[in-house]
Amino acid sequence: MKIEIKDNLSSITTQAGVVFIGVILENIFKYIYNILLARLLGPELVGLYFLGLIVIGFAAILGKFGLDAGILRYASMYKVNNINKAKAILFKGIRLGICLSFITSIGILFASKGIALKLFKNASIINIIQYLAFSIPLSTILMLALSYFQAFRTLKYNVLIQNILQPLSNILLFVILFYFGLRINAAVFSYLAALLIALWAAFYFLHKRFKVFAMDKISLLNSHDFLKYSFSMFAILIFNYLYRWIDTLMLGYFRPTYDVGIYNIALRTSVLCSIFFVPFTSVFSPIVSELYEKDRIDELKHIFKVVTRWLFSLTVPLFLIFSFYANRILNIFGREFVIGSNAFIILSFSLLISSATDAIGACILVMLGRTKIIFINMVTLIIISIILNYILIPKFGILGAAIVNSLSIILMGLLIILEVRYLYGFHPYSLKFFKPLWAGMVSFCILYLSKALIVKSPWFILAQAAFFIFTYMFILGFNEDDKVAVRIIANRLKLIFT
Repeated sequence: MKIEIKDNLSSITTQAGVVFIGVILENIFKYIYNILLARLLGPELVGLYFLGLIVIGFAAILGKFGLDAGILRYASMYKVNNINKAKAILFKGIRLGICLSFITSIGILFASKGIALKLFKNASIINIIQYLAFSIPLSTILMLALSYFQAFRTLKYNVLIQNILQPLSNILLFVILFYFGLRINAAVFSYLAALLIALWAAFYFLHKRFKVFAMDKISLLNSHDFLKYSFSMFAILIFNYLYRWIDTLMLGYFRPTYDVGIYNIALRTSVLCSIFFVPFTSVFSPIVSELYEKDRIDELKHIFKVVTRWLFSLTVPLFLIFSFYANRILNIFGREFVIGSNAFIILSFSLLISSATDAIGACILVMLGRTKIIFINMVTLIIISIILNYILIPKFGILGAAIVNSLSIILMGLLIILEVRYLYGFHPYSLKFFKPLWAGMVSFCILYLSKALIVKSPWFILAQAAFFIFTYMFILGFNEDDKVAVRIIANRLKLIFT
């Protein structure tokens, strides 16, 4: 059993590292892009742009109708025995996606005036929504193509296109277009152009790797099941999107776009606190169903505890650094954004709680077919969020939105942990789990005492942060499972640098 556990932990560590490279690069590019947006456009124009993106993001889900999930599932099924059927699934999805996304795009063009004036009470956002409406077909087809890569586990193409090429193109094109005086339209047009570049790259690699345009004619035997599954995912995706962005939408309804801009910079920067979530959840998820199917429950419980503790241990220092340097971090975007510091700390705290609860716990419910429970959780929390946002945003503005957002994330985490405990009889907590809190508290106290040294040099700040991380890791220490992960990482680094 111990050997099997070590093998699984080894797999998680190795694969999570690969995914993490893509995630870290994407977050760096997004962070640079958000700094440029904030510095060059200011809070009000940034608020308009983000509101436009959120509206179009919701519309894009309507355009996809869950077809990307259908391609992922059925292309994965067909790829072993019938590659032509896998290709047929892709083209079936693309044909439907083009039709649905164009209809959605036209609908948004006609509805843009009503959305701008009735929802946000701001005519300045009309053109932004109209221009961004053209991105709906592009983003739909791109996501369908990326699902095909994922189905064949060729994630390097997803990393190259989605994590590197698209955000990097967005940055470069925005700077060029802004230089020519387009201002907010520079953000809009660079977003559209980056999608076009990513879409071209996706089809280039699809044909180069899979020869998708070269296939025998074949009737799509399982079209009904494919569509049924795709559309069944649609409601979950819609409510998940609302769950993520309802606070921003209601902030845009009650408050000026200036507040929306400040809040979204705080929100999108706090997301860096969850930078380790995707690598661990994407690798842990398939292990859940495999171990449960083989009735290796004890091993699943052990790995659940270890991976949750790892994720929590990595998130604790990020949260503490974000809390300590909140003003300095937001000042990078411009002095106007510093007023979002308290919201930034609150939002980061909710992600710390999420790392200890639902970030990994949700994988168990999803992979063991309990998506209905998560759907009910989301619907319940959306209703609670709407009520609380309606009460708090008019009174407290940005801070009210941050409190409600964080409360919904924390409640979701607690619900999922209780549900996993009730359904399967285990949880991720032990005395070892809370050691990062002790290590973090001691390290933070040392960091706080160093605050008396009034040195504004960025090198001193970096030295402070480095010393904090070293102290934290020293106090935290390593147990046997941690040593397995460290040895794997060390061996990988040796291969790279020798």
